[in-house]
This record gives sequence, C-alpha cells and structure tokens, in this order.
Amino acid sequence: MPRWTLAFGFLLACLTAKAVEVRTLGSDLFVNEVRIHAFVASEKATAEQRCQAAASVLKGLKPGAVLSKSKAGTSYRLLMDKAPVMTVTAQDAKAARTSAASLADTLVKRLNEAANLPPLQLSQKQLILPPDKSAAVKLVGSLAGQAKVTASVPGIVQVRRSVGEMTVVPAQVGETQIKIQAEGQQVTLAVSVRPYAFDPRTVVTTQVVGDPTAENVVSGAVATALQTHPDRMPKAQVWAKVLNSGRLMIGQAKTVRAKVHAVGQNLYPFDGEVSVKVQNIGAGTSNEDQLWYSNEPEDLLTTGRLYCAKLAPGMSARLLYHHRNQARWPVVVRYLVANPTTEPAVLTVSLGEGKPDHNPTRAGYVAGEEFFAKWMSRSAEVVMVPPQSVIPITVRRLGRGETFSGLASLALRSGSGEGLYVLGDCVLPQTLGQEWARPQAVTGAWHAFPPQNFNAARIDFSEIHTEVYPGPLKEERLDYEVGGRFAYMRIGDDPLIDLSKQRALEGNFGVTYDIQGTLRNPTPAPVEVELLFEASAGYGSGLFVLNGELVKLGLIPPKKEIVLASIKLPAGAEKALRIQTIPLSGANYPVTLILRPTGIELATKIER
Repeated sequence: MPRWTLAFGFLLACLTAKAVEVRTLGSDLFVNEVRIHAFVASEKATAEQRCQAAASVLKGLKPGAVLSKSKAGTSYRLLMDKAPVMTVTAQDAKAARTSAASLADTLVKRLNEAANLPPLQLSQKQLILPPDKSAAVKLVGSLAGQAKVTASVPGIVQVRRSVGEMTVVPAQVGETQIKIQAEGQQVTLAVSVRPYAFDPRTVVTTQVVGDPTAENVVSGAVATALQTHPDRMPKAQVWAKVLNSGRLMIGQAKTVRAKVHAVGQNLYPFDGEVSVKVQNIGAGTSNEDQLWYSNEPEDLLTTGRLYCAKLAPGMSARLLYHHRNQARWPVVVRYLVANPTTEPAVLTVSLGEGKPDHNPTRAGYVAGEEFFAKWMSRSAEVVMVPPQSVIPITVRRLGRGETFSGLASLALRSGSGEGLYVLGDCVLPQTLGQEWARPQAVTGAWHAFPPQNFNAARIDFSEIHTEVYPGPLKEERLDYEVGGRFAYMRIGDDPLIDLSKQRALEGNFGVTYDIQGTLRNPTPAPVEVELLFEASAGYGSGLFVLNGELVKLGLIPPKKEIVLASIKLPAGAEKALRIQTIPLSGANYPVTLILRPTGIELATKIER
C-alpha cells in the first residue's frame, strides 16, 4: 500500500475521532480518566484556576495530536499544535520534587499517552480475590467516565466507581464477569472470589500430655492442629512454622503463635500468623501394655503387609519397626492408624525415628535418641482419628540398601469402642497419590497428612499379625558392695515370650529395662566406683537414663568398654542407683553392665 494512502487514513481518523475526555477535580487534571497533574498556585492564579485553564485548552485534544515543550526562561511551556496548554514553573517542580525540565517531559509523556488511549481500557482482564479484601482496577479511556458496569452473576461482588478506576468489593464466594459498556464499546473483567486456603478466623485448639510436655511435642501438636484442622479446605496444603513453643506443665495452657502458608486449587493463598491454644491434659504412659514388634521381614524383597494389630480402648502399645530395603527398586514403608468405627477416637502418639540410613545401627540409634527425649517426660501428642478414617504414623521412602527404624508409643484414650487398627505395609512409590509425598519428609507423618477415608486409603484388615509381647518392662536389680565381687548384668538376655507362646524376643529390642541398685562402701576409706557398658555381642549402641540424666553412648565397636558414670562413695556410705534403658534396633544384644572400683585398665571414658 502506498505511503500517501496510510498517511491519508491516519489523518482522516484524527479528523473524525471523538475528542478526548478532560475533567478537573479541584486542582487535579484528568485526561481520559488518567490523572495528569496536580497544580499549585502561582502569583497570578489559584491552583484550581490554573487547572481549569489547562483543561479548557485540552478539550480540543484529539487522538493523534502531539504535545511538546518549549523553554521559557526558568519555566517550560507545554504546547498542543504550537498552542500553549500550561506552564511548568519552578514552584510546580518543587511540589513534585523534581526539576522543571523533568516535570515538563513527564507531563508531555502522560498527555500523549492519555490522548491516544482506546475508548475503554482496563489495567487487567482477570481478578482473583479472597472473601474479605477488595481491589482497585484501572479503567481509563475517552468513554470510561460514562460507561455502565454490569455483572453476569449478581451478588458476587459490588463495584464502586471513581475517577480512573473501579473498586471491586467481594460479597460472596463465586465467579462473575464484569462488563463495562459505552457507545458500542465493551471490555470485560473476569472476577473470581475464592475462599482462603486457610481461614485466619478459624479457632484452633489442641492437647498434649507430658510431665512436663517436651517442647518439640508442643511444636508438633501445633503443626498437626493447623495442618489437619477439620475446618480446613479439603484441597488445601498447609505449612506451619511454630514461632514460640516451650514446655507445658500438667494442667497448663498456652497460646502458641505459628506462621502459616496455605495454598490449594481454586483457593486463595494465605500467609500470616495464627494462634493455637495448647493444653497439657496430663501425663502419658511410660510402661505400655504391649510391645508390637514389626521386624519380619527385616530385609524387604517385595511389597506387602508388614504388620497389623488392634489397639483396644484404654490400651497402650509400644510399636517397634525396623526394615531394610533389599529390593531392586525404591519402596515406601508406611504405618497407619485406622478407625473403622462410626465414632471419633482420641489417640496419644509419641514417636522417635530418623531418616532412612545405610547403617542399620545408626538408624536404630537415631530413632531411640528421639524417642528417649519424649519418653523421659512421658510426652505425647493428642491426635484425633475421625470415624471411618486413616491417619499415618510414618511414611518413608527407602532407597536400595537403606534401613528405616522407629519407636512409637500409642494409647487409645477415648472413643472407638471397637478399637483402632495399626497397620504397616510396603508399597511402590508410583502406586501412591501425590498427597503422600509431603508426609515422607517429616517425622510424624500425621503432621502433613489430613485424615483420609477408607475408600481413598483402600485399607484391608484381613490379616492380624501375631508378634505381640505383653508387658514390655523388665525390672531388675544391680547391687555392688566395695570389697566384694564385681557386679554384672546382661541386658537383652531372658527374652520375652509373645502372646501366642510361640516366639521369643531375642535381644529384647524395644523393651524397657528399669534397674534399681544400691552401692555400699563398708570400708573406712572413700572409694570411687564406675559403671561400665560393654558391647558384648558385637557392633552396638546405647542410650541410658542414670538417676534421671540421659547418657548417650552413640555407636560402639564390638567388645568396647565405656564408663557410663563414676560415683564417689565416702567411707561407710550407701547410695541408690537407678538405670533405665531400651535395647535399640540395629544394635547387637545382649550387652553387659559392670560395677567395679575405678582404675581398672581398658575402660574408655565418654564425655558427659
């Protein structure tokens, strides 16, 4: 097409185009609903007079017109087709915190852009809002001031008009199209009012047990309450970071703050602080009624059921699991609590576990170390299990050769008259939905996984495991008198027998040893006595509570002797001794405790 034809077309459009819309509000000048400038008073005119004078000239402005500037002493004039529009003075520049030249350039640019806007223009085409927050959307153009606004679905939002914009105010959750129309022109704004992924108005409470409750148990309970609250949106993913925790004495209540981030499909993201009220309702158990031993098979070669047992009302159980992936592919090991009844159940859970490890002894030691910290104070979280629902205790992905170990204390406090099932299984990662990914990264999978109904979880109760041991507590005595024979005790001997009377728990893994003793020094001189640990059966590990103080031995080579404690006995003195321990998965038992005078060679002291 010849250039003269294009030029003629552009000129024709300029001649026939509707003039721009110019208005003033006090000292503010608007062109096509775009705020151009706020005038200040001069020596000869008020700010409003200067604004109206400029507006009267600009009313002849049409699309395609070009504005420019020219210097006039210390000021600048803005020109429209060589006709003066306004003067930019030093006072104007000072009010705008810039120079007169820079302000003039800015005003020329604003006027040229505003003059060449389409008749109707929105700053955005889509708007997503939460239920309680409004948003302003720019609406400009020569027809913007006279445009009519309608909604395709009434009642979702209200629209408030002002110069150059409209404010959209949510009224209820839903979707609507806002249509802006004038003289055959139309633009549309799609509006979606969505519920929060986490409603900050939600009242969140939770309970714990402990004497006192350990700080990490309080934090875990808060995270669980926020991430699995029954009023949360079903498709929401919630992350919580506890900001202030601390221990709780029996009967004490505390408000704990947490930073919450929540997202979800068709939900409005939430980021903010939420308060959770936590109450300590008593002490948990330290001596469970049963030991559930899940170690068969220890080496996982394929998928399938690992364990299933029933937790009766008012009953407590200690669950030990220890498995190594020897399959040719990664697997996921899960332990779940299932409530098959029509009433909610209240469960207390105290869990110690570590990440899967290629060293089986270290895997068992890390699990025991975390469990001991909670066990010493009888701390546990109070977890709700809704009717016909499942929650996970643990979910972990194991690479080939990795071992996963854990100790959990479970007690059914109320509800579920028929009891709860605890199930362990080994599955392929690809058979699980995406919702099972987050629980694999945390200790206490119920923190990151809301209760799921049976249909979704596909739970089978047909197989009940039989390796259940009654009373996982051994009470022993270890006494020593100075001048007599050394005192010895084997931990891991004399195995428990399961309920079926068919299995013996070699090593007594997961069993509590509570050893009471008396040290006597009948001699006329003070004597120092040492308590030693010997890894008698091979590579091992150990955790002990000595008179209320936790002693961590770590991983121990075979036949290594380690001094657990040195005790000074004055002449004629007598002292009580209490030793508590649990044989840990992955270690070799039995081990030996020895009481003897200090100064014997081969003993290696540990830092305490």
